[in-house]
Amino acid sequence: MVCTYAPCARFIRLAQESGLNVLFLNVSFVGSIPLATELGTRAVSVIVT
Repeated sequence: MVCTYAPCARFIRLAQESGLNVLFLNVSFVGSIPLATELGTRAVSVIVT
């Protein structure tokens, strides 16, 4: 995924809530710390390169 942390977090949250159980990959542009903070425990399925 290539976007800032807020849209990525929203997409990941909505995808997980709809039952999608996958690994999400983001480039470093996303901002790993803000993304992890926004997602909380949902961040376990996210990798930032």
